Amino acid sequence: MNKILGTLCALVSSAALVTQDAPASATATAPAPVAIQPTKLDAGPAVKGPRLQGNVVVDGDVSVPVPGKRVVLLGAAGQGYVVVVRRQGIWATLRVAPDRDPKTLALKTTPDEVVLADDGATIAVTASQDGGSTRFVVRSARSGKRIESETFGGFPRVLDLDQNLAIIGGFDSGAISWDYSTDLTAAITGKPTYAADISSDRLAYFTKDPYNGGCSVVSMITAPDKRLWKSCGERIEDFNNSGNRIATVHILSDGLGPNRVWERTVSGTLLASYTVGYYFGAIAWETNTDLLLDAYGPKKWATVRVSEGDAERASELRPTPEL
Repeated sequence: MNKILGTLCALVSSAALVTQDAPASATATAPAPVAIQPTKLDAGPAVKGPRLQGNVVVDGDVSVPVPGKRVVLLGAAGQGYVVVVRRQGIWATLRVAPDRDPKTLALKTTPDEVVLADDGATIAVTASQDGGSTRFVVRSARSGKRIESETFGGFPRVLDLDQNLAIIGGFDSGAISWDYSTDLTAAITGKPTYAADISSDRLAYFTKDPYNGGCSVVSMITAPDKRLWKSCGERIEDFNNSGNRIATVHILSDGLGPNRVWERTVSGTLLASYTVGYYFGAIAWETNTDLLLDAYGPKKWATVRVSEGDAERASELRPTPEL
C-alpha cells in the first residue's frame, strides 16, 4: 500500500466497513414517500452549528455580519467562519470572526471553486482550468497563506479535503488522492468519480456516463473495487459522518434541484423518501441519523430536519426566491 493510502487508512480506522451488497430496487414493504410542506411542519430545534440568516452567520449566541449581498457559508474554521461573498460583481473567499475585520483568503473564487477542509484548517481553490488541465491551490483557512499547489489532467474537482489529504475526482480523471503536506499523489480508480468522504472512507463513481446507461456505485476510498451498493436510478448527494447512511437523488437530477430525496443505509436499504412541491436545495447530514433538507414550496421555504420519515422545521419560514 502506498504512503498516501496508508495515511488514509489511519484516518478512517474507526469507520464502519460495510460488506453486504444490496439491490437498488425498493423492497415490497418500502415506505411511501413523505410529502414535505414547510408551512405545515412543527418547528423543532434550530440547525446545529453555524448557519446563515440573510448575510449574518449565526452560531448559537454568536452572530457575525458578512459584507456583501450574496453570501455562501462553507463552515467553521477555528473561532471564525469561511464564506464566499459577491461584492461589486466580484466573488471572494473570506474568513469572518466576531469582533475582527474580514480576512480575504482568495479572490475571484466562486462558491463552486472553493472547498473547506472538514477540519477547518485549509481551503482548496480551483486556480485555473485551461489546456486540458486543472490547477488547485491549498491555502490556510486562517491566513490565506499558500501551502501547496498541484496540476491534474482533465477537469476534475476537489471532492473532499481533510487532514492534509484531498480526493480529486472527475469524469475524465477518475479519483486521485493528493497529500498536500508532501505533494504526493496516487491513483485510486479510473472510474468517473463524483463524491467522496475521507473521514468515513466512502467513494461514489459511475460505471459509465449515466446519460448512456451508467450506474452509480458506492465503495471505499481504500478499497474502490469493494462495492457497498449499486444503483442505476439514484446517485449520492451526501454521506453521514460514520458512512453508514446516504442521501440520494435521481441519477440524472440537474437544474434547479430535485423534488425527491431518498434516505438509505449505505448498503441500499430504504429508510424513507421525501418529496416537495417545488424543489430541494441543500441536502446534508446534520448528525448520523438526522438529514437536513432545504425544502422549497411555491411561496415559502425552510430548512427541514428529517429522519426515517419524521420531519420538523429547523429554521424560520422564508419567501421562496423568484427565479
